[in-house]
Amino acid sequence: MLPLLVSQVESLKSQIDRLAAFIMEEVPGEPSQNEGAVDTAIRVIRELRAWKNERTCFGVQDDRIGGWNDSDTSARALSHGGAK
Repeated sequence: MLPLLVSQVESLKSQIDRLAAFIMEEVPGEPSQNEGAVDTAIRVIRELRAWKNERTCFGVQDDRIGGWNDSDTSARALSHGGAK
């Protein structure tokens, strides 16, 4: 049981480290606050979604954020260039 837990913790740490590296390399101006990678990702996704919704309200189309909408905050949406 303990080896399984250790393995799972190592896997989660690796994923969080990968997320942190992505944010630092790919998201201009981030990290901008003293928070962890997961909280930074949540904040960035929320800000991007709000920005997209605001622009959509005024009829502005922006293909760089492709699949982003209120119900689609998955990694698939990130692959559409939303974080650049």
